[in-house]
Amino acid sequence: MKLFRFVSTSGSPNRARATLALVLLLGATMLLGACGDTQTASQAGAAANPTSPAKTAKRYKMVALLKTLSNDYWQGMKRGYEEAAQALGVDLEILTVPTEQDADKQLEVLQVALDKNPDAVMISPISPTNLLPALAKASAKKVPILTVDDKLDPKAAKESNVTISTVIVSDNVQAGGLAAQWMVDNLKDGGKVALLEGKAGNPSGIDRKTGFSNLLGKDSRFKLVASTPADWDRAMAQKLTASWLQTYPDLMAIYAANDTMALGAMDALKAANKESQVTIIGTDGVPEVLQAIKQGRIKATVAQFPAEQAYIAIESAIKLLENRPVNSYIPAPIKLVLKEDVK
Repeated sequence: MKLFRFVSTSGSPNRARATLALVLLLGATMLLGACGDTQTASQAGAAANPTSPAKTAKRYKMVALLKTLSNDYWQGMKRGYEEAAQALGVDLEILTVPTEQDADKQLEVLQVALDKNPDAVMISPISPTNLLPALAKASAKKVPILTVDDKLDPKAAKESNVTISTVIVSDNVQAGGLAAQWMVDNLKDGGKVALLEGKAGNPSGIDRKTGFSNLLGKDSRFKLVASTPADWDRAMAQKLTASWLQTYPDLMAIYAANDTMALGAMDALKAANKESQVTIIGTDGVPEVLQAIKQGRIKATVAQFPAEQAYIAIESAIKLLENRPVNSYIPAPIKLVLKEDVK
Protein backbone atom coordinates (compact mmCIF):
# COMPACT_ATOMS: atom_id res chain seq x y z
CA MET A 1 0.00 0.00 0.00
CA LYS A 2 1.35 3.43 -0.92
CA LEU A 3 1.15 5.66 2.14
CA PHE A 4 2.50 8.96 0.83
CA ARG A 5 3.11 10.79 -2.41
CA PHE A 6 6.10 12.94 -3.15
CA VAL A 7 5.04 16.58 -3.38
CA SER A 8 7.11 18.31 -6.05
CA THR A 9 6.28 21.86 -5.07
CA SER A 10 7.30 21.51 -1.43
CA GLY A 11 10.71 22.10 0.10
CA SER A 12 9.23 22.06 3.59
CA PRO A 13 11.55 20.68 6.26
CA ASN A 14 8.48 20.09 8.43
CA ARG A 15 7.02 17.90 5.73
CA ALA A 16 10.20 15.91 5.17
CA ARG A 17 10.74 15.46 8.88
CA ALA A 18 7.16 14.45 9.61
CA THR A 19 7.31 11.88 6.83
CA LEU A 20 10.48 10.29 8.13
CA ALA A 21 9.12 10.10 11.65
CA LEU A 22 5.95 8.37 10.48
CA VAL A 23 7.93 5.90 8.40
CA LEU A 24 10.18 5.12 11.35
CA LEU A 25 7.13 4.44 13.47
CA LEU A 26 5.89 1.99 10.85
CA GLY A 27 9.25 0.20 10.89
CA ALA A 28 10.06 1.04 7.28
CA THR A 29 13.64 1.05 6.07
CA MET A 30 13.23 3.65 3.36
CA LEU A 31 11.39 6.93 3.08
CA LEU A 32 8.22 6.48 1.07
CA GLY A 33 7.54 10.08 0.09
CA ALA A 34 6.41 13.38 1.53
CA CYS A 35 3.07 13.87 3.21
CA GLY A 36 1.02 16.84 4.28
CA ASP A 37 1.93 19.00 7.26
CA THR A 38 -0.24 17.02 9.66
CA GLN A 39 2.24 17.43 12.51
CA THR A 40 5.13 19.71 13.23
CA ALA A 41 8.74 18.69 12.92
CA SER A 42 9.25 18.71 16.67
CA GLN A 43 6.13 16.58 17.22
CA ALA A 44 7.26 14.10 14.59
CA GLY A 45 10.75 13.89 16.04
CA ALA A 46 9.41 13.28 19.54
CA ALA A 47 7.15 10.53 18.25
CA ALA A 48 9.91 8.76 16.38
CA ASN A 49 12.62 9.33 18.99
CA PRO A 50 11.67 9.98 22.61
CA THR A 51 15.22 11.15 23.38
CA SER A 52 15.20 13.80 20.65
CA PRO A 53 16.30 17.16 22.10
CA ALA A 54 13.67 19.67 23.06
CA LYS A 55 14.49 23.37 22.99
CA THR A 56 17.83 23.74 24.73
CA ALA A 57 18.26 25.55 28.04
CA LYS A 58 21.64 26.80 26.90
CA ARG A 59 21.68 28.68 23.61
CA TYR A 60 24.48 27.00 21.68
CA LYS A 61 26.32 28.72 18.84
CA MET A 62 26.71 26.57 15.74
CA VAL A 63 28.06 26.88 12.22
CA ALA A 64 26.61 25.06 9.21
CA LEU A 65 28.80 25.15 6.12
CA LEU A 66 27.04 24.20 2.87
CA LYS A 67 28.48 23.94 -0.60
CA THR A 68 26.45 26.44 -2.63
CA LEU A 69 22.97 27.89 -2.91
CA SER A 70 23.04 27.78 -6.71
CA ASN A 71 21.55 24.26 -6.43
CA ASP A 72 18.00 23.64 -5.13
CA TYR A 73 19.29 20.72 -3.10
CA TRP A 74 21.42 22.95 -0.87
CA GLN A 75 18.62 25.50 -0.62
CA GLY A 76 16.52 22.71 0.88
CA MET A 77 19.25 21.92 3.38
CA LYS A 78 19.48 25.60 4.32
CA ARG A 79 15.74 25.63 5.06
CA GLY A 80 16.15 22.56 7.22
CA TYR A 81 18.92 24.19 9.24
CA GLU A 82 16.88 27.35 9.70
CA GLU A 83 13.84 25.47 10.94
CA ALA A 84 15.88 23.30 13.30
CA ALA A 85 17.72 26.28 14.74
CA GLN A 86 14.45 28.08 15.43
CA ALA A 87 12.67 25.03 16.85
CA LEU A 88 15.55 23.90 19.05
CA GLY A 89 16.78 27.29 20.24
CA VAL A 90 20.19 27.40 18.57
CA ASP A 91 22.12 30.40 17.27
CA LEU A 92 23.16 29.26 13.82
CA GLU A 93 25.41 30.83 11.19
CA ILE A 94 24.84 29.30 7.75
CA LEU A 95 27.72 29.71 5.32
CA THR A 96 28.17 28.87 1.66
CA VAL A 97 30.30 29.63 -1.41
CA PRO A 98 29.27 30.60 -4.97
CA THR A 99 29.80 27.24 -6.70
CA GLU A 100 30.72 23.64 -6.00
CA GLN A 101 34.10 24.32 -7.60
CA ASP A 102 35.16 26.82 -4.89
CA ALA A 103 36.98 24.40 -2.58
CA ASP A 104 39.64 26.90 -1.47
CA LYS A 105 37.02 29.57 -0.81
CA GLN A 106 35.02 27.12 1.30
CA LEU A 107 38.10 26.57 3.48
CA GLU A 108 38.58 30.31 3.91
CA VAL A 109 34.95 30.78 4.94
CA LEU A 110 35.23 28.03 7.55
CA GLN A 111 38.48 29.42 8.95
CA VAL A 112 36.84 32.81 9.54
CA ALA A 113 33.81 31.18 11.17
CA LEU A 114 35.94 29.14 13.56
CA ASP A 115 37.60 32.31 14.84
CA LYS A 116 34.21 33.11 16.43
CA ASN A 117 34.50 29.95 18.62
CA PRO A 118 31.28 28.10 17.78
CA ASP A 119 30.14 25.26 20.01
CA ALA A 120 29.69 22.84 17.10
CA VAL A 121 30.39 22.74 13.36
CA MET A 122 28.36 20.99 10.64
CA ILE A 123 30.04 20.72 7.25
CA SER A 124 29.25 19.56 3.73
CA PRO A 125 32.75 19.55 2.20
CA ILE A 126 33.31 20.18 -1.48
CA SER A 127 36.14 17.67 -1.52
CA PRO A 128 37.25 14.93 0.91
CA THR A 129 40.22 17.01 2.08
CA ASN A 130 39.70 20.73 1.37
CA LEU A 131 38.52 21.63 4.90
CA LEU A 132 41.07 19.62 6.89
CA PRO A 133 43.39 22.54 7.85
CA ALA A 134 40.51 24.39 9.54
CA LEU A 135 38.98 21.25 11.02
CA ALA A 136 42.28 20.33 12.66
CA LYS A 137 42.05 23.57 14.66
CA ALA A 138 38.46 22.80 15.60
CA SER A 139 39.41 19.32 16.78
CA ALA A 140 42.24 20.73 18.86
CA LYS A 141 39.63 22.86 20.65
CA LYS A 142 37.35 19.81 21.14
CA VAL A 143 34.63 21.33 18.95
CA PRO A 144 32.23 18.61 17.70
CA ILE A 145 32.40 18.22 13.92
CA LEU A 146 29.51 16.68 12.01
CA THR A 147 29.72 15.94 8.29
CA VAL A 148 26.41 16.18 6.45
CA ASP A 149 25.61 14.68 3.04
CA ASP A 150 29.28 14.12 2.23
CA LYS A 151 32.27 12.48 3.88
CA LEU A 152 35.88 13.36 4.56
CA ASP A 153 38.73 11.06 3.59
CA PRO A 154 39.12 9.06 6.84
CA LYS A 155 42.84 8.40 6.38
CA ALA A 156 43.61 12.04 5.56
CA ALA A 157 41.45 13.19 8.48
CA LYS A 158 43.31 10.95 10.89
CA GLU A 159 46.67 12.14 9.58
CA SER A 160 45.50 15.75 10.08
CA ASN A 161 44.32 15.03 13.65
CA VAL A 162 40.71 15.72 12.70
CA THR A 163 38.06 13.97 14.80
CA ILE A 164 34.63 13.54 13.22
CA SER A 165 31.85 13.15 15.78
CA THR A 166 29.27 11.75 13.37
CA VAL A 167 28.55 11.37 9.66
CA ILE A 168 25.00 11.99 8.40
CA VAL A 169 24.81 10.77 4.84
CA SER A 170 22.69 8.57 2.61
CA ASP A 171 23.96 5.29 1.19
CA ASN A 172 25.19 6.59 -2.13
CA VAL A 173 26.21 3.17 -3.40
CA GLN A 174 22.61 2.15 -2.88
CA ALA A 175 21.44 5.33 -4.62
CA GLY A 176 23.36 4.46 -7.77
CA GLY A 177 22.17 0.88 -7.49
CA LEU A 178 18.52 1.96 -7.35
CA ALA A 179 18.91 3.79 -10.66
CA ALA A 180 20.61 0.80 -12.29
CA GLN A 181 18.02 -1.62 -10.90
CA TRP A 182 15.19 0.39 -12.45
CA MET A 183 16.92 0.21 -15.84
CA VAL A 184 17.51 -3.54 -15.51
CA ASP A 185 13.89 -4.15 -14.53
CA ASN A 186 12.24 -1.84 -17.05
CA LEU A 187 14.44 -1.40 -20.14
CA LYS A 188 14.00 -4.95 -21.31
CA ASP A 189 15.94 -4.66 -24.57
CA GLY A 190 19.00 -3.20 -22.87
CA GLY A 191 21.44 -1.07 -24.85
CA LYS A 192 24.03 1.65 -24.49
CA VAL A 193 24.10 3.68 -21.29
CA ALA A 194 26.12 6.72 -20.18
CA LEU A 195 26.92 8.01 -16.72
CA LEU A 196 27.30 11.68 -15.76
CA GLU A 197 29.63 11.54 -12.76
CA GLY A 198 29.96 14.21 -10.09
CA LYS A 199 33.10 16.16 -9.33
CA ALA A 200 36.19 13.97 -9.65
CA GLY A 201 37.28 12.66 -6.27
CA ASN A 202 34.03 13.50 -4.48
CA PRO A 203 33.00 10.55 -2.25
CA SER A 204 29.27 10.81 -2.95
CA GLY A 205 29.83 10.87 -6.69
CA ILE A 206 32.27 7.98 -6.53
CA ASP A 207 29.84 5.89 -4.49
CA ARG A 208 26.93 6.60 -6.84
CA LYS A 209 29.07 5.65 -9.82
CA THR A 210 30.17 2.46 -8.07
CA GLY A 211 26.64 1.42 -7.15
CA PHE A 212 25.32 2.14 -10.63
CA SER A 213 28.11 0.62 -12.71
CA ASN A 214 28.51 -2.49 -10.54
CA LEU A 215 24.84 -3.43 -10.72
CA LEU A 216 24.40 -2.53 -14.37
CA GLY A 217 27.57 -4.46 -15.25
CA LYS A 218 25.99 -7.68 -14.04
CA ASP A 219 23.46 -7.60 -16.89
CA SER A 220 24.90 -8.41 -20.32
CA ARG A 221 22.04 -6.59 -22.07
CA PHE A 222 23.54 -3.26 -21.06
CA LYS A 223 26.81 -1.62 -22.04
CA LEU A 224 28.17 1.40 -20.18
CA VAL A 225 29.75 3.25 -23.10
CA ALA A 226 30.68 6.52 -21.35
CA SER A 227 31.29 7.61 -17.75
CA THR A 228 32.66 11.13 -17.29
CA PRO A 229 32.70 13.75 -14.51
CA ALA A 230 30.45 16.74 -15.21
CA ASP A 231 31.31 18.42 -11.88
CA TRP A 232 27.65 18.60 -10.74
CA ASP A 233 27.20 21.30 -13.41
CA ARG A 234 24.23 21.67 -15.77
CA ALA A 235 26.07 23.33 -18.65
CA MET A 236 28.89 20.80 -18.55
CA ALA A 237 26.41 17.92 -18.47
CA GLN A 238 24.59 19.38 -21.45
CA LYS A 239 27.82 19.58 -23.47
CA LEU A 240 28.84 16.05 -22.53
CA THR A 241 25.44 14.66 -23.43
CA ALA A 242 25.42 16.46 -26.77
CA SER A 243 28.82 14.94 -27.54
CA TRP A 244 27.65 11.46 -26.55
CA LEU A 245 24.61 11.74 -28.79
CA GLN A 246 26.96 12.33 -31.71
CA THR A 247 29.29 9.46 -30.78
CA TYR A 248 26.53 7.05 -29.75
CA PRO A 249 23.42 7.94 -31.79
CA ASP A 250 21.69 4.85 -30.40
CA LEU A 251 22.29 5.81 -26.75
CA MET A 252 19.27 4.66 -24.75
CA ALA A 253 19.77 5.78 -21.14
CA ILE A 254 21.71 8.22 -18.93
CA TYR A 255 22.21 8.14 -15.19
CA ALA A 256 23.19 11.48 -13.65
CA ALA A 257 24.81 11.49 -10.21
CA ASN A 258 22.85 14.63 -9.34
CA ASP A 259 19.72 16.33 -10.63
CA THR A 260 21.51 19.42 -11.89
CA MET A 261 23.36 17.22 -14.38
CA ALA A 262 20.15 15.36 -15.20
CA LEU A 263 18.65 18.71 -16.23
CA GLY A 264 21.68 19.35 -18.43
CA ALA A 265 21.16 15.99 -20.11
CA MET A 266 17.49 16.85 -20.59
CA ASP A 267 18.46 20.14 -22.27
CA ALA A 268 20.76 18.32 -24.68
CA LEU A 269 18.13 15.72 -25.55
CA LYS A 270 15.58 18.44 -26.26
CA ALA A 271 18.02 20.25 -28.57
CA ALA A 272 18.72 16.98 -30.41
CA ASN A 273 15.02 16.00 -30.51
CA LYS A 274 15.83 12.74 -28.70
CA GLU A 275 13.83 13.09 -25.49
CA SER A 276 11.67 10.10 -26.45
CA GLN A 277 14.73 7.94 -27.22
CA VAL A 278 16.89 8.37 -24.11
CA THR A 279 15.80 7.62 -20.56
CA ILE A 280 17.24 9.89 -17.85
CA ILE A 281 17.48 9.07 -14.16
CA GLY A 282 18.87 11.70 -11.78
CA THR A 283 19.71 11.93 -8.10
CA ASP A 284 18.50 14.29 -5.33
CA GLY A 285 14.81 15.06 -5.94
CA VAL A 286 15.01 18.80 -6.59
CA PRO A 287 11.75 20.58 -7.57
CA GLU A 288 12.67 21.24 -11.22
CA VAL A 289 13.43 17.57 -11.80
CA LEU A 290 10.26 16.46 -10.03
CA GLN A 291 8.34 18.71 -12.41
CA ALA A 292 10.22 17.21 -15.36
CA ILE A 293 9.30 13.72 -14.10
CA LYS A 294 5.66 14.78 -13.92
CA GLN A 295 5.93 16.00 -17.53
CA GLY A 296 7.61 12.76 -18.66
CA ARG A 297 10.87 14.42 -19.67
CA ILE A 298 12.94 12.69 -16.98
CA LYS A 299 12.03 9.17 -15.93
CA ALA A 300 13.04 9.18 -12.26
CA THR A 301 15.32 10.52 -9.56
CA VAL A 302 16.82 8.91 -6.49
CA ALA A 303 15.44 11.44 -4.04
CA GLN A 304 17.31 12.49 -0.94
CA PHE A 305 16.01 14.73 1.80
CA PRO A 306 18.45 17.53 2.64
CA ALA A 307 16.16 19.40 5.03
CA GLU A 308 15.81 16.27 7.13
CA GLN A 309 19.58 15.73 7.14
CA ALA A 310 20.05 19.28 8.42
CA TYR A 311 17.50 18.81 11.19
CA ILE A 312 19.14 15.56 12.27
CA ALA A 313 22.52 17.33 12.27
CA ILE A 314 21.43 20.02 14.72
CA GLU A 315 19.69 17.49 16.95
CA SER A 316 22.84 15.37 16.97
CA ALA A 317 25.07 18.38 17.69
CA ILE A 318 22.95 19.25 20.72
CA LYS A 319 23.21 15.69 22.00
CA LEU A 320 26.99 15.75 21.60
CA LEU A 321 27.24 19.02 23.50
CA GLU A 322 25.09 17.52 26.26
CA ASN A 323 27.32 14.41 26.39
CA ARG A 324 24.52 12.19 25.17
CA PRO A 325 25.18 9.20 22.89
CA VAL A 326 25.20 9.76 19.13
CA ASN A 327 25.99 7.13 16.52
CA SER A 328 29.14 7.73 14.49
CA TYR A 329 27.11 7.11 11.32
CA ILE A 330 23.49 8.15 10.83
CA PRO A 331 21.99 6.96 7.52
CA ALA A 332 19.81 9.46 5.68
CA PRO A 333 16.76 8.19 3.73
CA ILE A 334 16.55 7.84 -0.04
CA LYS A 335 13.80 6.80 -2.47
CA LEU A 336 13.51 6.24 -6.20
CA VAL A 337 10.79 8.69 -7.28
CA LEU A 338 8.78 8.00 -10.43
CA LYS A 339 5.92 9.86 -12.12
CA GLU A 340 3.29 8.09 -10.03
CA ASP A 341 4.99 9.36 -6.86
CA VAL A 342 4.69 13.02 -7.85
CA LYS A 343 1.56 15.11 -7.67
